Amino acid sequence: MSNTFQLSTIDPVRLSSAILDVHESQHVFTVLLNSLSNPGTIYSVDQIIWERTDGCAVPLLALLGHETPFCVSGENSEELTAIIKHVTTARPSSLKDARYIAIPNSISSEDFAEISAGTDLRPDSAAQISVYCLGRFSTNASSTTGGTSVRLSGPGVNGESELTFEHIDSVVLASLLTRKFAFPRGHDFWFCNSEGQVVAIPRSTTVTLINSSTEEVS
Repeated sequence: MSNTFQLSTIDPVRLSSAILDVHESQHVFTVLLNSLSNPGTIYSVDQIIWERTDGCAVPLLALLGHETPFCVSGENSEELTAIIKHVTTARPSSLKDARYIAIPNSISSEDFAEISAGTDLRPDSAAQISVYCLGRFSTNASSTTGGTSVRLSGPGVNGESELTFEHIDSVVLASLLTRKFAFPRGHDFWFCNSEGQVVAIPRSTTVTLINSSTEEVS
């Protein structure tokens, strides 16, 4: 996948703001690792990092290495792709080949179907996905908030836990509920919002719907 966005046309403030120093990278890495180990538990990235960077790009800025294939999904993604490429020296790729994916807005079911879920022999080739969500996350279900509440169970969850999104993309929600691939295949998700909250739902977690205001969940 080529990226034709010229570095010289990127806002230099936006570009420099995307650079994480070693302590910031370690902080974000720790948050991401802990969240995967404790599905449904809400963590926070330092406000100074979140306020200056692009939402769901933060996990990629901390995790990507040289030539690691990644993809920013959606329209008008060229500038953010160019920033991530320049800062991390990772390689822009197609959704099919990407090991890390950022979804800043929404994604179609056709595009989501392209994302690698790994194979039985190489489950580690599955993509890890960072999704930006509008609104806050909370750890209790509520039918009055107008959001989407799910119940989580599996490794890292003490019995069962509940998680509520004020807003979640319908295609992403459907993928969590259907889980078309048997473990160890599947996708690991990080969900991020404008307040720096981060919550993970890894491929080993079983997700059931409690209530939802999200349309077209199938």
